[in-house]
Amino acid sequence: MKNKKLLKLTITAIFAALSVILSQISFTIPMTAIPFSMGIVSAFLSGALLPKYYALLSQVLYLSLGAIGLPVFSQFRGGLSVLAGPTGGYLVGYIFVAFFVAIAVEHYKKHLLLSLQISMLISLFVLYFIGTVWFIFVTGSHYVAALTTCVVPFIIPDIIKIFLAAYFSIALRKALEKSKLSVY
Repeated sequence: MKNKKLLKLTITAIFAALSVILSQISFTIPMTAIPFSMGIVSAFLSGALLPKYYALLSQVLYLSLGAIGLPVFSQFRGGLSVLAGPTGGYLVGYIFVAFFVAIAVEHYKKHLLLSLQISMLISLFVLYFIGTVWFIFVTGSHYVAALTTCVVPFIIPDIIKIFLAAYFSIALRKALEKSKLSVY
C-alpha cells in the first residue's frame, strides 16, 4: 500500500513537471495579452491519468512553484505577480480542469474516450469563464473585449488540444497498465 501511495505522489510530481515543460511551448498571439500555451494539455492529462485529488495536487504544485517565483509559467515567468495579473485566472483554472476531468474519468470509465472529450470540453469552458472574469477584474476590460481577446482566438486550438490529449491519455493509460505503473 505504501508503494502505491509513493507511486501516486511520484506521478503527481511528474505531471507538475510536465505542466512546467508544456507551459514553455508558448507564444503570444498578436493583439492579445494571453499567450498561446500547451500548459492546458498537462492539466487535461493529469485529470485523465490520475485520481482526482492527485490530479488537483499536480496543478496546485505547479502553481505553487510559480507562486514562489520559479519561472514555470509560460515564457519563463514566475511569481505572485503572474498569478495576480491578467492571466492568473486561466492558470488557477488548471486546478479545476484537472479535478473535473478526473471526476468524469472515475464516474464514466465505461465510455472513457467520450467522457474524456466531454469533460475536457466542459472544463475548458469553466477555465475560460474563470480566466475571463479574472481578466476583466484585473484589467477593467469590457466583457466583449475580454472574450474577443482571451477566448475567441483560442477556441479552435484548444479543441484540437482536447482531442489530442484524450487520445494520447488513452494510449498512455494502456501503456501504464501494461507496465504495472497505473495509479488506479
